[in-house]
Amino acid sequence: MSVSRNHHYIPVFFIKEFSDEKGRVFLYNKKKRKFEDNKNTSDIYFKETFKPEKLFCIKDLNNISILGYRDDTIENYLDKYFDTPNSKSFQYILKNFETFLNDDILVHEMYKKGDEHIYNKEFIKKHNKKRINISYFIAELFCRNPHNFTLIDLYLQTHSPKLDFKISVNEESSLEVINYVNELNKYFHTRIYDIVPDFKKYDIFLRGLFEIFDIQNINSDWRILWGSKENNLGILADIPIVYRDFSKLQNFSELFIPISKDKIIIFGKNLKIKDIKKSGDCDFFQKLSVFAMAEEFVVGSNNKWIETIADFYYKLVDKYGISQAKDYIINQFFDCFEEEK
Repeated sequence: MSVSRNHHYIPVFFIKEFSDEKGRVFLYNKKKRKFEDNKNTSDIYFKETFKPEKLFCIKDLNNISILGYRDDTIENYLDKYFDTPNSKSFQYILKNFETFLNDDILVHEMYKKGDEHIYNKEFIKKHNKKRINISYFIAELFCRNPHNFTLIDLYLQTHSPKLDFKISVNEESSLEVINYVNELNKYFHTRIYDIVPDFKKYDIFLRGLFEIFDIQNINSDWRILWGSKENNLGILADIPIVYRDFSKLQNFSELFIPISKDKIIIFGKNLKIKDIKKSGDCDFFQKLSVFAMAEEFVVGSNNKWIETIADFYYKLVDKYGISQAKDYIINQFFDCFEEEK
């Protein structure tokens, strides 16, 4: 059986939402400070743009090697349990975006009033399922991204496991069996990385997903705050989730993500948008934050707009340095919000 090799850390169905009318995107390289040329085509137009299928993928990213054999279980798991169902949820939200945002406001107001007799419980249940779906999508995007692996690994090493991955044993089993399983568990946890170094990929994705993000316990004060204007100027970075505080990212209390070239979703707990910041600076710093968050690559359907963002970004970088410029940009965006009273 053939084993898949080219693995996307950002799904193709997601990248396509930032493409132009011909289904292609411009690719900007932050490290080179210029657009990439497509060397695989002789067409003048296509020479400057790329197919989404060719981007944000790494050979054998999710494969592990066991005794010389390549295993693509992780990639198959992602495709079956995340990409396929997430694509359907994603398309529903895009097609019903205004309704989705309005429903979220309505659910939040129901919770705020605190009287369960006025709840439309069936409505809340259906809407929360959609919120959970997109939350899983965001958490999965974070944990499958190689640019986040160091951070995830550090978190797992410095926090006690929330999940027990030990082999279980029936309480009625003989003492001999219990002792054997205990030794097996001990051996597994001490030697597995020596025997199969790539096994850490399982840890980073599965443990990262279920231990870092507390999705099932998201409660009523988490909500979607805003969707962007219909301006078709949205961009997507190789690190697509923008946040400034890792702890707030974990419980969705402060983050945002562009979900298409004309739509974004902002998550918050006990936050609201300042009236004076509903447009203008807030919209610009939102896109600038996406660019600042990128490790290396940014894509979009409008190359002139990407150049505008890049020029502003590098003026700050050249003056203050990358780290300080990034902090300033992201702080400027999140300062568009204030604590809800």
